[in-house]
Amino acid sequence: MVLICDSEISERALALREKILKLGCPCAVSKISEISEYLPLKLIVTFYDQFDNVRRTPYDNIFVIALGKGFVNSALNAVNAVDEDDLVLSMKKYLYKESGITSKRMFSFGVVEPKNNIFFSKYFVEVYGKRFVLTSVEYLIFKYLTAFAGTKYYFEPEKIAKFCYDNRKLGMEIVSNKISVHINHINEKIKKSNGKPFIKAKRFLGYRAKIID
Repeated sequence: MVLICDSEISERALALREKILKLGCPCAVSKISEISEYLPLKLIVTFYDQFDNVRRTPYDNIFVIALGKGFVNSALNAVNAVDEDDLVLSMKKYLYKESGITSKRMFSFGVVEPKNNIFFSKYFVEVYGKRFVLTSVEYLIFKYLTAFAGTKYYFEPEKIAKFCYDNRKLGMEIVSNKISVHINHINEKIKKSNGKPFIKAKRFLGYRAKIID
């Protein structure tokens, strides 16, 4: 749901991605010229020296955080983060606000996502009132898909992999197969208590998460 943009696939962007992934937030890296390939997005993170280039693209509706010392006009649907600690705070503030999460629904060890009534913890998730322990990759996939629950979007395994998996180590086809296996595991865990899958698959389109009533 978060895209780090630079003029090229740079080492600074890849290093920042690893830190964001460790926070449990799905994240991909892209050239500024290729943003369209990663839509839909919740948030764009770029570096201060590339901020103007990002804002010259046709994606003004996507909120941007510019990392680095400098001034960013808030009228541009953006804010500035002076360092990585400030970036993390800005990301949480915006993503929670964008999801409709209030301070009353935030806890020291997790957060309730009110749109689909899922509790996200650093260690587990709760769905249908039941607790499930997911692997690190399963957690990222689950969080990525639920971020767009209730929308029209289906996500191909290749796109999910770009946000939730280190695809530099394996071929994309192999990673895509792994994503499908992970989604099957997520559904199997949830089906044991609820009797039906949470993530739906549609041939030729991909996967989407459902809204919990």
